[in-house]
Amino acid sequence: ALSQSAKKLRETLEDHLAITSNMAEGLYTVDTEGLVTSINPAAENMLGWSKEELLGKKMHDVTHYSHPDGTPYPANECTAGLKVLRTGMAIQECEDFFIRKDGSFIPVVYNASPLKRDGGISGVGVGFRDDTEHRRQRQEMHKAKQELEKTNSQIRLVTRLMGIAVTRCSRDFRYLWANERYAEWIQRPLKEIIGNSIVDVLGSVAFNSLRPRFEQVLTGAPVNYEHETEYRGIGLRWTAVTYTATFDSAGAQI
Repeated sequence: ALSQSAKKLRETLEDHLAITSNMAEGLYTVDTEGLVTSINPAAENMLGWSKEELLGKKMHDVTHYSHPDGTPYPANECTAGLKVLRTGMAIQECEDFFIRKDGSFIPVVYNASPLKRDGGISGVGVGFRDDTEHRRQRQEMHKAKQELEKTNSQIRLVTRLMGIAVTRCSRDFRYLWANERYAEWIQRPLKEIIGNSIVDVLGSVAFNSLRPRFEQVLTGAPVNYEHETEYRGIGLRWTAVTYTATFDSAGAQI
């Protein structure tokens, strides 16, 4: 029975070592004093420290002692270790920075869980991943969003000052956008135009009269015309109109 138990324990340890050694995520454990008790190869690679260099060292003093702006990060404020030891509760998906051996900072997302033994907490296990690429993409998206908002703001300003009515419609003949001049001309508030169908806004007589031109622009061809049309609510109007197809970044018409 002892032999079987020892064999099972050895196999369990071997499985554990195989898993932690081949993980893409970094993993290290510390005792209740914050001293490193184990670290896997992924963590060694990301931090630049070897297991031999870190074992028995206080992890916070080696990889977490400063904020990226250079201000000190006291150990008694360290969420990754102190909070878990105090509360016994795990922390998940926290963004932070760890410090490499060369002094550079690596953005990470980490999870920290208490290690329990004999009913008490014996340490903390921390798993983390390099978040550099994700944060770079997020910054680029934020920058792109700001640029888009700036562009949209400029477009809204220009179209608001324009003396002509401008709209943008979908392939199923619904208003996606309209400027104030269009709302004034059609004598309807923007909230009754945007999102609604052309037939509901202009009326069936105008829609049926203009539909061949709508369908023509949907082929990708520009449309220019002058025509007298009866519009719902405002009666007969002589208008000079230009329709232009819109395309997405891949060149597909939208």
